[in-house]
Amino acid sequence: MNKIVFQGGIFNFNSDIKLKDYQNMLRELSSINEILITTDIELEFIGNYLEIKLEEKRNDYKNINLNLTSKEIKRYTNYASQALRCNILADTTGFPCRDLSNSIASSIDYQTFIFTGDLSKRNVPGKTKINNFSKIASSDELKTLLTSSILKIQDENIVSELNLPKAINSDIIWADATCLSANIHFPIDWILLRDAIRSIMTTIETLRRHGIIHRIKTPSLFITEVNNLCMEMTNTRRKKDSKKIRKNVLRKMKSLVTIVMEHAERYRDKLLEEYKTKTDLSEKQVNNFVNRLNNIICQIPAAKAQAHKRMISEKKINSKDKFISLYDDNASVIPRGKSGAEVEFGNELLIAEQENGLIVGWEFYKDKVDDTKKLGDMLENFSFDKLEVNTLVTDRGFSSKTNSKKLEKANIYDCLLPRNIIEMKESMKSKKYRNLQKRRSQTETRIAILKQIIGKQLKSKDYEYKAMKVGWSIFTHNLILLAKMKNSMQIKIAA
Repeated sequence: MNKIVFQGGIFNFNSDIKLKDYQNMLRELSSINEILITTDIELEFIGNYLEIKLEEKRNDYKNINLNLTSKEIKRYTNYASQALRCNILADTTGFPCRDLSNSIASSIDYQTFIFTGDLSKRNVPGKTKINNFSKIASSDELKTLLTSSILKIQDENIVSELNLPKAINSDIIWADATCLSANIHFPIDWILLRDAIRSIMTTIETLRRHGIIHRIKTPSLFITEVNNLCMEMTNTRRKKDSKKIRKNVLRKMKSLVTIVMEHAERYRDKLLEEYKTKTDLSEKQVNNFVNRLNNIICQIPAAKAQAHKRMISEKKINSKDKFISLYDDNASVIPRGKSGAEVEFGNELLIAEQENGLIVGWEFYKDKVDDTKKLGDMLENFSFDKLEVNTLVTDRGFSSKTNSKKLEKANIYDCLLPRNIIEMKESMKSKKYRNLQKRRSQTETRIAILKQIIGKQLKSKDYEYKAMKVGWSIFTHNLILLAKMKNSMQIKIAA
């Protein structure tokens, strides 16, 4: 493959503005930039992207001897570098795509960061391009990049060059799991039926504006009708025979959603037949409308059955079998048993951190997984052998005899908090064990800090996009932490 031509920006962020938060932001960006260049993390990321583009080119032309041209290498190198830095900047600031694009356009400091100091031919990315940047690397590629970055900062030469603390190692690991909330409302059964009617009717209204007409009363009237039924359902709680009234209201909802579903099927079929002659829609737009309708139509029977079973038949449904969203099919019911969060709806995230707080491994789950099974994922996917891990610390949820045997086989010190109280008291007699478990409380804080970067809810509904967001947030979290460690060491040296 052709040699990568890439020169990292050699520059400093300087400003005469005497505002503390602003100066802290400049120092943080400057330190992150130095870390990316000194550790060759950016160069590795660019190299991986070039390998992907080379493979795509060879597959397109069906010629394994092709190489990227110098122009292609330059274009892909600039794209990958800008994507890496924009994703870091997005997680650092917390701005959505549109706001980030506007901020880059109005800030010379942000431009200096994402263009690596070369402002001669800057072209500020728009919101769509920034959104595309977030998809440049898969979750597996981001995990590999994370492990590589941890190994790089363990090199004594790099630690010395960056003025980082010497105690950056991963021999002791603290692990814990949390729930990342999905972008959905509380999954009440009859509200799901309302959502289905609203989604279908707003789609039909759009299709009618584009020329697809079929005999039907005004779509907004269906929305009004289901809203009235929702208000009636809400206002029956304190009435006499409220249970009977609520069942009757649900039956009306079920009848209405059945009618709406039939309208949706007719509009979908009519759209496929007549979009070329009666609309100005492209084939891609038509597919989007059809997929949107199909998604709701396919899930209506399950939503109706669940509402009937819970409200009319008054039967319980297991958490794993519950239908909680029409739009996010990978969100799960996560029992937490905590104050203010007895149950959460979303996806589980497992993280492992080292002593300084750097996250060395993560796993984002599509379905609910018991904590005892998560330890196997850590041993298999977190590169404990490369990181030379010799101690693992967790809470009681991970503890089991099987897991203890796995750790013994992997030659890792077992610091899983036992479920049995007698065993726990016996283990706590060891000073080393007690100190390690005491330090475990900081992992909860680490999770809270990470969630501030990720956000209160994962906005995407697609599992892979969620995993990408988590991967970028964890990578950025480590860079921010390293930058703070670096800046604190510089202050100590200056003092």
